[in-house]
Amino acid sequence: MTKEEFFESIDKIVYAEIHLTDDLDDLLNEMETNHWCLEIDSKTAKNIEKCELNDFIKRVIKNRRSQLEKSNLDIKLVFYSWLDKLSGSLHFGLINSKHKELPFDSKLNLVNSIDKIIEKFLDSDYLDYLEKASWEALENDLNNNELDVYKEIIEKARKQNNV
Repeated sequence: MTKEEFFESIDKIVYAEIHLTDDLDDLLNEMETNHWCLEIDSKTAKNIEKCELNDFIKRVIKNRRSQLEKSNLDIKLVFYSWLDKLSGSLHFGLINSKHKELPFDSKLNLVNSIDKIIEKFLDSDYLDYLEKASWEALENDLNNNELDVYKEIIEKARKQNNV
């Protein structure tokens, strides 16, 4: 797959309709509807710059903010992203900010920039398939119980009062 084909294949994510709710009991629906996963092979990953994937994520966040703006709900959204080390895939999702915690069972290490997650994704040893030599490295990675997660709050633009 070429870099252009990869970005063309994921472009639909930018415009995907999201599920907005202020109902705390609707977490599973939020997680299912507002979750996306990027997978790539190592050859294509070598041709993608971190800034290109970062620009894609910015477009996604801009669209989610736009959808939030059009809603009547008085909520903020939590955008979060992480690398699934086992599959070598980049994940991101949204939940409403009324949830006190992100929906993970493992211990989280919040990182201050999505660039760290993107870099780990593009440099992952597990983008293709696991060779025998990779099993030991994977086991060491999985034994680290902390999951690096990037988190960002998305909110409606503040309306200014004209005085």
